[in-house]
Amino acid sequence: MENNVLVEIKKLHVTFGHLAKPVYAVRGVDLRLESGQVIGIVGESGCGKSVTSSSLFALDEPNKRVSGQVLYRGEDLAGLSAKRRVEYRRKALGLVSQEPSLSFDPIFSIYKCFEETFRLVEPKISKQEVTDRAVKLLEMVEISNPEQRLRNFPHQFSGGMLQRIMIALSLANNPEILVADEPTTALDVTTQSKIIALLKGLQSKRKLAMIFISHDINLVADVSDMIVVMYGGIVLEQGPKDEVLGKTLSPYTEDLLLAMPKDGQNYKQERLYTIKGAVPDPQNPPSGCPYSPRCKFAEAVCSQKIPEFVQAGDSSHYYRCVLRRHQ
Repeated sequence: MENNVLVEIKKLHVTFGHLAKPVYAVRGVDLRLESGQVIGIVGESGCGKSVTSSSLFALDEPNKRVSGQVLYRGEDLAGLSAKRRVEYRRKALGLVSQEPSLSFDPIFSIYKCFEETFRLVEPKISKQEVTDRAVKLLEMVEISNPEQRLRNFPHQFSGGMLQRIMIALSLANNPEILVADEPTTALDVTTQSKIIALLKGLQSKRKLAMIFISHDINLVADVSDMIVVMYGGIVLEQGPKDEVLGKTLSPYTEDLLLAMPKDGQNYKQERLYTIKGAVPDPQNPPSGCPYSPRCKFAEAVCSQKIPEFVQAGDSSHYYRCVLRRHQ
């Protein structure tokens, strides 16, 4: 593995078996994240985006079956002891989730949140050191009067401010990798743009590797170097953002782009484009291309087997589509 590759996912399959029939959440995903790189994962709900990114945390969960490999700097996480896994998660990873109001314990002050986070790595850290470092982090995410706000509780902050604090907490132990799982979903448009600008600035300044997850392909393109389009637990297209957006090869990616409202578009004058149908049932995934039941180009061959992941020319642009392979 090259020195600049932080994480490599190989043939990842994740199945949950807590229901009468197993849920096939992820079906054979390959992914590589390099130092300082931002990968954006886009797709509808239930496509396997969050489950794929959560594999980086190597968490053991009841009724969860995982096959394939997740390598961190060439080391298979499955082979690490429980202690080593915890150390890896504490030091290498940061997480920004999509619902900031649900990410904090209402009985803990913001100071207590930082104290617990710092003590995971430095058990003997002093209270003054906690305060000093927390203030610097809050200043970094543009929280005013940070020393005073440390004494406040979650209900005393807006959603946007809580998300800023969550970003500060995720960076508290200087991780190499930041997973931002739909970090703007619960925020209004104005606050969303500020959070995105903050994430982009921090990622650039700290040279962070980041996985950014969203339903919004335009938002993903604004943040990411590489775009991964998932559907039905499978990657249907991935590559540099300019190629995925400018030379779209997957019908699903094309439909996602068409479904995005255009600047100045008035829904009263022009109907918004919608993708007909619904995402496949992960308990009964299609035998062929998962998008074939909704695809406007689909033919009989599309429902027979999952298309191979093929390279577009000599670039790092890959896609799955039998009908468009030679176009």
